[in-house]
Amino acid sequence: MDTSLMIKRALIYGISTVTGLLITLAIVFGPMETDIETYSITYFVLTWIPISALFVIWGDFFLDAKILPD
Repeated sequence: MDTSLMIKRALIYGISTVTGLLITLAIVFGPMETDIETYSITYFVLTWIPISALFVIWGDFFLDAKILPD
């Protein structure tokens, strides 16, 4: 596998995970005005994963990392 492709993929996964985490934290602490224990860790993770997946899709589109099939 091409090294630049692996770097692109790692970059996309890293940025998407952190961005999804930050957005989820902003949702929980912002408009919901609660904390993670009250919101539930399960719901927190189930909110974090789809938001991160959205950024993986867009990152794949813009960086052409070929994560998703054409």
